[in-house]
Amino acid sequence: MFQSVANHLKPSGKLVAYTISPDYQLEVDNYDIYGIHILSKEPWQGGYRYQAEFLSTPPSAFTFYQWSREDYERAIEKAGFSQFEWKKASVLDSDIKLYSDSFWQIFQQNCLNISLTCHY
Repeated sequence: MFQSVANHLKPSGKLVAYTISPDYQLEVDNYDIYGIHILSKEPWQGGYRYQAEFLSTPPSAFTFYQWSREDYERAIEKAGFSQFEWKKASVLDSDIKLYSDSFWQIFQQNCLNISLTCHY
């Protein structure tokens, strides 16, 4: 993915991705409270492949993949990006007030997603 994007960016361009966090651990908690149920996790090509579904009516199945932080960073550097930044997802104070601290606990402590920005 990183090489494909790098091939199409201008020298001043940047890649901004909202991707699966390398730190997410299914063993700690599922994501049902946020509308995603993870059905399975299996080793796959040096990382993990997950089967999941959106908790909609009817449920909508999807697959996603997770790699280690080191794997991501190696691919970033191989694609020619010289700088990158990981940034955890955050919750607005207004949303915390709306849904309570306990609702956001899993999201803040074991977030499924993370932001990744790469620059030349």
